Amino acid sequence: MNDPRNSFSQVWLPVLLWMGFIFFLSSVPGKDIPDIPVPYFHKGAHFCEYSVLAGLWIRAFLLRRPDASRLKSSVLAWILTTLFAFSDEWHQGFVPGRLCKLEDALSDMIWTALGILFYLYVRHKPGHTKDSRRNN
Repeated sequence: MNDPRNSFSQVWLPVLLWMGFIFFLSSVPGKDIPDIPVPYFHKGAHFCEYSVLAGLWIRAFLLRRPDASRLKSSVLAWILTTLFAFSDEWHQGFVPGRLCKLEDALSDMIWTALGILFYLYVRHKPGHTKDSRRNN
């Protein structure tokens, strides 16, 4: 009965909350965004946003169906995260002081792929068993 594969809050809520967080950040008007004098901070923020979202999608797919193919789950996660990235960039075009930049959405596609590779490496590296994941 308490199987996490059947729990909305365990499987899908983290994905939806993270998407809401990204949407919230994208809704901040340009004049209210602090100028952070760290080189490539903006790119790092995009990497974090979209690599985490991709990882959450894969996690949800594999929790829901543990026997699902990691490759299919990864491809679907990449597609859904990429679509969200493009829709988020489009949304920013309506926010005062923000721009809709194709290059941001394209780089988000790359960050998504890197996030997926990282997730798969960490969660499924050789010697990383189900029991060791449960204990960490």
